[in-house]
Amino acid sequence: MVQFDLRKPIQMRSPTIEVDPGLAPGSYRFSLVVTDETGNESEPDFHPVVIQQPPIRNPIRDTVINPNVIRDLGLNRTRMTEVLRDRFPN
Repeated sequence: MVQFDLRKPIQMRSPTIEVDPGLAPGSYRFSLVVTDETGNESEPDFHPVVIQQPPIRNPIRDTVINPNVIRDLGLNRTRMTEVLRDRFPN
């Protein structure tokens, strides 16, 4: 696994690379330079890469509430929604 450091070249013999999953979200620009067996280098080929922040889930919105629990608490669905909204605001 490879960890990228700013402006530090990475030399590989394989045409593939396993990337460190800890790369912070943001925009990056990678350059690829290929060297042949005689030492000749290609011109750099630049590739933009954007790492996005994973979505943040709202655990309350993603929770399924059993209607029997609502009935046993003496609440109707509307009141239960209000209770959850008051307790866990966005």
